[in-house]
Amino acid sequence: MVRAELHLDEVTPHIHAYFVPLDEKGQLRCNHFFDGRQKMRDFQESYFASVQHLGLERGIQGSLAKHQDIKDFYRIVEEGKDLNSDLTIAQMRAKAADRDRALQSKSSMERTAKRLVKENESLRQRIQELEAENSQLQKQVEQLSDLPLEDVAWHLGLDQDNSSYRCWKGGEHIIYINGSHWSHLAPDTQNRLDAPNTQTTGNGTAKSQKTGTAKSQKIGNVAANSQKTSASPGAITGTGAVALVKQVNGCNFKEACIWLNDRFGEDGMQRSVTHYTRQQAQDILKDEAAPQFVPPVPDESNWHLVHNYLTKKRRLPQDLVQELYQRGWVYADAQQNAVFLLKNLNGETKGAFLQGTRAEDNTLEEDNTFTGDATGFTGYATGTKRNQGWFYLQWGGQPTDEIQKVVLLKSPIDVLSFAMLEVERQRGVPGGVPQERTMYMTVDSPRGLPMELLPDIPEVVCAYDNNAAGDEMAGAVGELLPQATRVKPQAQNWHEELLALLRWQQREREYQQRQKQQRQRERKRESELEL
Repeated sequence: MVRAELHLDEVTPHIHAYFVPLDEKGQLRCNHFFDGRQKMRDFQESYFASVQHLGLERGIQGSLAKHQDIKDFYRIVEEGKDLNSDLTIAQMRAKAADRDRALQSKSSMERTAKRLVKENESLRQRIQELEAENSQLQKQVEQLSDLPLEDVAWHLGLDQDNSSYRCWKGGEHIIYINGSHWSHLAPDTQNRLDAPNTQTTGNGTAKSQKTGTAKSQKIGNVAANSQKTSASPGAITGTGAVALVKQVNGCNFKEACIWLNDRFGEDGMQRSVTHYTRQQAQDILKDEAAPQFVPPVPDESNWHLVHNYLTKKRRLPQDLVQELYQRGWVYADAQQNAVFLLKNLNGETKGAFLQGTRAEDNTLEEDNTFTGDATGFTGYATGTKRNQGWFYLQWGGQPTDEIQKVVLLKSPIDVLSFAMLEVERQRGVPGGVPQERTMYMTVDSPRGLPMELLPDIPEVVCAYDNNAAGDEMAGAVGELLPQATRVKPQAQNWHEELLALLRWQQREREYQQRQKQQRQRERKRESELEL
């Protein structure tokens, strides 16, 4: 017996019992108790015999009573029909309620069972997916790992030394293997591996305490350290199967690849070559520093041309352009490009965006605007780290405030144009400056998003061009940043939007001027008439 519960909250007291069906031999066998009517009858008889002394009565043996549908039972009870029972109407209703609860419980358990079966199937499918992923990962790990050097040594004709399981001999070769590292020992070196005055370094090179001079050798593209002792020539060390084949066979890289392909097949050869190349790359990274971005050289003689382009053609405020120039954020190069420096969030220069400024005839018209379209190179300077540097401005709030809003734009010209539009919008607001600190920055690809900053910004605005490319970029950003929203210019881009606003303002000023002159003429005529 595992558990028994006595229920006294219903008209008919009853017990729910849970037991494990063990037979006389202690074996789990349900059929021993419940296989057929007779065994069920015997079970009821034995139970009655056990509880008879408590005054309980057994049910009628061989009863012809049939299951009564709960709805029919309720109808009979309500109609007051005789059910050939000594129970009162209240008791029969209580029994009907008990049965109703039992049916509801059964229905609930069936729903739970179906849900569990469904969940179990989902879990089974997930297990299969994880097993497939694990198998794929194991294959990838195997592809990235090198061939066992012991197998390579055996195919090279070497035999394992009985006195030292890491030592392999063959002809004039004595190879000491330690994981992925190997050492090509001199003929008498192995005899002293266990000598008191000799120790083995981490890469498998035997080194005597009586150390003389040390020199470095190179096998192909693999660095191999050779260390001489006073007693013997030094050992040549290397890493991986390719280098070992090159050393023992005295061949080059191409010949080593052919040999490995012949012995281990294409997959084995690819594994060794991958490991060999990765090792070479790691050695290069240890010796070589990462390249640092070198900004284009400023050309002061071209600055007035770039300045005119930004202020006359692009119609950016002169004080803003001059401020950027004094800070070194924009300047001119020898090709007359406007150079916008891209900085990381710590203010370090990581690249530059070049905006071509040359005009077809390089002349100014009477209204001080360039004729023709700007020509020349437009893009990123060589060496720019596009995912580490951005052109950005900050405005609003206090300089020490946390950034609450970031506006993403395509280019530095768009950044400046959008910022000027924001300035115009704030002219009618008390103070003329937004209360929240806002950053306007260039991000022209999801690859360039500063994810160390943007996920924590409450408001991110995708202010890209009003075209399909701008919508696509905004959608890609939205997938990475759920708080991002889309804002479009009425024109094609924000620079055209700024130009449209400036033209409207110019027309308004001209209209106001004409109105003023008209009023002055009218007042003058009125004065003449009075005289």
